[in-house]
Amino acid sequence: LHRQAYDQVRSLRADLVLANEWHALPLAWRLAMRWHAPLVLDLHEYAPLEWEEQWQWRLFIAPMIRFFLQQYATQADAVITVAPEIARRYHEEFGFLPVTVLNAPDYVALEDHTIDPQRVHLIHHGGAIRARQLELMIDTVRLCDQRYHLSFMLVGDEGYIRHLQAYASRVAPGRVAFLEPVTPDQVVNRIAPFDMGFYLLKPTNYNNSIALPNKLFDFVHAGLAVCVGPSPGMAAFVREWRCGVVAPSFDPVAVAATLNRLSAEEITTMRCAARTAAAQINAATEMAKVVELCDRLLRRASDA
Repeated sequence: LHRQAYDQVRSLRADLVLANEWHALPLAWRLAMRWHAPLVLDLHEYAPLEWEEQWQWRLFIAPMIRFFLQQYATQADAVITVAPEIARRYHEEFGFLPVTVLNAPDYVALEDHTIDPQRVHLIHHGGAIRARQLELMIDTVRLCDQRYHLSFMLVGDEGYIRHLQAYASRVAPGRVAFLEPVTPDQVVNRIAPFDMGFYLLKPTNYNNSIALPNKLFDFVHAGLAVCVGPSPGMAAFVREWRCGVVAPSFDPVAVAATLNRLSAEEITTMRCAARTAAAQINAATEMAKVVELCDRLLRRASDA
């Protein structure tokens, strides 16, 4: 496939080459050399540990990724990634320091709404992935005060979604709803009427532990307070911006106790902090980093 792609595009000419993920590196590097163009590498995760739970990955794929990074990424003119911790680890292990570009959506000024102290609406959206153990959030709501209600807006594994629906009906009847998904550009407006975004992601691997996923920024841009477990990446963000609460563990008992202690006034304050964060961290501010980086590389190439 790499050879076919090279044959199809080598006769073209580009001023800059962007490699999307590690597997594009050999082709992107070869084209950058052919065209004497700057090479930018976009790494979405800490690639060597992306599927570290799988022995096949550890045995066969991870060594290849490390070779690609050592052989090609160290020669890239710039690298970008999605979290400061990932950038730090790449720097420590491979010697290049990526620019951090957060997965934030476009900023839209949304009106706030009054929270009903008797009915607090939680929302979780994203992929229906069994490894994420979404049942933990259902178990949490089961143990919460009756004022808490949870809605899921999920895409992906329909069998798992049906399992979650049946599980919710059994253990938390009437307190968990399942919504039809919307396109990514519609998510923020769709979830804005809710009160809190909810995500429990156990750090079952390195990338999960330091993740700053797009749903976190969707919550913030929708003006929602946020409830997360003690995943280091998300917990640090929530504490820095004071836009939510961090449960002391992933145990539904502990998470429910964290939510039960909240008043409507505290949730309102967190929602205000989320809107402050959204105004400062959004697609415009993050993409400005990419534009500046590419402009700098293109000017340098032109001068050379």
